[in-house]
Amino acid sequence: SAIHELSDRERDVLNEVARGKTNAQVAESLGISLSTVEKHRNRIRQTLNLSNEQELHLTAWMVANPDIFHGLP
Repeated sequence: SAIHELSDRERDVLNEVARGKTNAQVAESLGISLSTVEKHRNRIRQTLNLSNEQELHLTAWMVANPDIFHGLP
């Protein structure tokens, strides 16, 4: 899947997005600049073919919680 095409840092950003952090909070948490966070988010959306922020947040949450769908009918 395309998720494996993300860099380690992009996956770090995606995990922070899944926790509901703002770009500023992600930057502080990871020790990177705000513009770097924005670049990572744009690349994540591009790589995963996501068209908007809602899709990014939903994808981030699903990646962070992969077991939530196991056992559903």
